[in-house]
Amino acid sequence: MTEELTLLESALFQLKAAAASVNEMQLTITVLSQAIESAQQHLSAAVVNDIDFALNDVAGAVGELSAADAERIAPIVTLLQDDVARLKESTSLPVAAPHGDRSPNVPPRGFAAGAAATSARRAAARGGAFTSATRRSRIRDACAQWSHRRSLVAAISLHHRDPE
Repeated sequence: MTEELTLLESALFQLKAAAASVNEMQLTITVLSQAIESAQQHLSAAVVNDIDFALNDVAGAVGELSAADAERIAPIVTLLQDDVARLKESTSLPVAAPHGDRSPNVPPRGFAAGAAATSARRAAARGGAFTSATRRSRIRDACAQWSHRRSLVAAISLHHRDPE
């Protein structure tokens, strides 16, 4: 068992003693206790997130207590939050490399990579990046062409009308 877990256990013991007479806190304290027991069996970042989640529930329950009860329990919850922060630091996952285990010269794989490559090819074929300003101008041009075509069709249909 790590030093951080030992500190968490001792703070949990203090919390249980301080909140023994507060019935509203018992369920959240039990959930927190079970999460800490789980960490004693197998410590991982996921278990630490479970502890943090349960501790957030405890902190929320403290906010709903009477002033006298909250004054007695709040410092212990703050101590638990500090201990959980230290435990998170010791069990945090390493920061993932941007390209995983591949070198930066290897192109990315998968659907997103294919879409990005296709988008880059299209931008190069257009002669540059596709910005919202160019998109708006292309839409405006297409609308103008459609309007012009509709007026031509209307003029032709009027001109070629069958005589009655």
